[in-house]
Amino acid sequence: MSIKSHIFRSCLLLSGVFFCAVVRAEIPADVQALLKLSAERLTLGREVAQTKWNSHAAIEDLQRERQVLADAVAQAGKLGVPEALVRDFFLAQIEANKAVQWNLQREWTQQHAPAFAKTADLAGDIRPHLDRLTAQIIDTLAKAGPELASTEAKELIAARPAEVDTLSWKIAIAPLTSRAHAQAGESRLDTVQRSGVLRICMTGDYKPFTLWRKDLFAFEGVDVEIGRKLAESLGAEAQFVATTWGTLMPDLLANRCDLVSGGVSVTMDRARQGFFSVPVQTDGKTPIVRCEDVSRYQTLNQIDQPEVQVIVNPGGTNERFVRARIKHAQVKVFPDNVTIFDEILARRADVMMTDAIETQLQQKLHPGLCSVHPEAPFTISEKAYLLPRGDVVFKEYVDQFLHMALLEGQYRSLLDGWLK
Repeated sequence: MSIKSHIFRSCLLLSGVFFCAVVRAEIPADVQALLKLSAERLTLGREVAQTKWNSHAAIEDLQRERQVLADAVAQAGKLGVPEALVRDFFLAQIEANKAVQWNLQREWTQQHAPAFAKTADLAGDIRPHLDRLTAQIIDTLAKAGPELASTEAKELIAARPAEVDTLSWKIAIAPLTSRAHAQAGESRLDTVQRSGVLRICMTGDYKPFTLWRKDLFAFEGVDVEIGRKLAESLGAEAQFVATTWGTLMPDLLANRCDLVSGGVSVTMDRARQGFFSVPVQTDGKTPIVRCEDVSRYQTLNQIDQPEVQVIVNPGGTNERFVRARIKHAQVKVFPDNVTIFDEILARRADVMMTDAIETQLQQKLHPGLCSVHPEAPFTISEKAYLLPRGDVVFKEYVDQFLHMALLEGQYRSLLDGWLK
């Protein structure tokens, strides 16, 4: 596939479609060129979405994402472009492209759309085009980088092509808007307001806090709603970034997001690397079992027997608790925290130990499963939002927002909507 680009005043022709934007004189020429390349990359998201719609392939391809980032960083090193700028920019392009695809596939799902009669070839056409764009973007980043300090973020946002939705555009150019007129040592509170995007990492597998709905191509849950309200309070839109329990800290440290939420337990090893907000929930580990077995698994001693199968999801505090306290029972690691409870009903496991609030929800969702003494868990812990270490200004704002959400009953009301 070949895409021809022609500039007609303030319009760009891509794949036979005109994208018109308000291009202000205040935007330097090299930055304008970078915006056009980003728009072209976003346009390819529709073609990728169509091929994946026909093939039923997953939108998220982590192996491909890692390769794109590695290639971009390697090329940038040869040109002397700052690695942080290149990494942030291409992470943003990847996330924005996924947002485009999710929006389209959500729309097609609701419309019960059939397969497309003709699509571009992902490996033969689209990816080579993306690879060519990578080289052009890095070259343009090298020229545009120094000009960002004199660029207005609002002008970059206003340059959005007509056919690109607002959130996808803000995600794509966030590394530019966050650096536009940036002051040394400024808080993330300022960059979020300037970029208009609050990036929130979450695992999407921990109801009632966060759940990735595959059928809707969207997150839902208590911390999803609170995250949207937090973003709105900053005049921004919430962008939810998928992570895992094993990678949430590396993702925060790699600047993939501004905070992590979704039932994150406060632990000292996490506290060494990041800030925690005020606690939003007090909880603790307790068992969930088949209802017929409640009396058998009241204590850790009853559970920690050679004939008992304890099932655990990897990478988080559940696994850490089991590894520390269970020495004789069989431990089965199961990768899907959404369907893990079905394993107990199917008698492929006997016990799972997780946060009491999750056991209460899962017994509601899975008749036949019962929470064991959720009012008296084995441990006591707190859940909070995980924030970048050192940014006191941002932490104080998030703390105050969450304090008001708790004081006014918003958080409790959302929890009750899931549990009752």
